[in-house]
Amino acid sequence: MFIMFLFIIFIGVCIAVVIGATKSAINNPDARQRYQPQKPYNPSSLDLAQTLREQERFHAYYEEPVIKEHYNNIETIEAQYSVLYNLKQFHSPQMDNLISLCEKDISIAKEFCRLCKSYNRDIPPSYNTFKRLAIIYDKRKEYDKAIAVCVKSIELGFVEDGTSGKMYGRLARMIRLSGSDKSVDYYLGN
Repeated sequence: MFIMFLFIIFIGVCIAVVIGATKSAINNPDARQRYQPQKPYNPSSLDLAQTLREQERFHAYYEEPVIKEHYNNIETIEAQYSVLYNLKQFHSPQMDNLISLCEKDISIAKEFCRLCKSYNRDIPPSYNTFKRLAIIYDKRKEYDKAIAVCVKSIELGFVEDGTSGKMYGRLARMIRLSGSDKSVDYYLGN
């Protein structure tokens, strides 16, 4: 009987709390404003022509030959590198072909940046081909070539490489592994 009495009091307190919270939310102008119905959809408020122009520019960007070539190259580079890495074929003719593809993709990096600007798009902070080629040269112990790739990447503004040290850290590592006593600043011309 006593437990039943406590249970009824507990239920009463819970109801009072809910009612009090509801009343305070109703009386609070900020809370009322949050629950205002959204404005109805008004198609006349949209500039359909502008939306279509933006979509056309978006598609035109991806139809640019250099942009298409870069993204196709990246896909090929990553797939081929994965296979060659897993087979540990760092000094094979296939890896030499992959290096040539990386160099070809790097040769269009400036044009890629120019197109990004002309389409009012942000230039990506990374251009994965630089990182991949630096890794290949690292695996082949061709540190001077890896240093040159890192320097070019940084000079073009592609400093992100997915590591906390960014391309600067990769450059420092390649300098250390090469046995050079020069600093990162020396290579960057600072």
